[in-house]
Amino acid sequence: MFFRHRRRTEKKPATLVGGADPMDDPMDIHITQPDLEAKLTQSAAQQGRHPDELVQDVLAQYFDEETRFVAAVKRGDASLRRGEYLTHEEVGERLKRFLQPSQ
Repeated sequence: MFFRHRRRTEKKPATLVGGADPMDDPMDIHITQPDLEAKLTQSAAQQGRHPDELVQDVLAQYFDEETRFVAAVKRGDASLRRGEYLTHEEVGERLKRFLQPSQ
């Protein structure tokens, strides 16, 4: 299964496209795993959406999360370089205090 963006006459967001002008540079996405294709088709149908719209949303969410994760790793690395970190023992002590029932 693959999805190809088709030129539309009305103004709507382009789907599954690359390049500067999405209407001139379509992108094909080939799904070669039958179980993945079935999940995509079923999920899109349950949501009342077209599969290419769902793929675009899933990809956008993936890249948003990847950006967030990379930024968090960079913040952690910067903290480590500044000497701002907890030892294994300190983490264990904080967890013990956190998990103790309040009195």
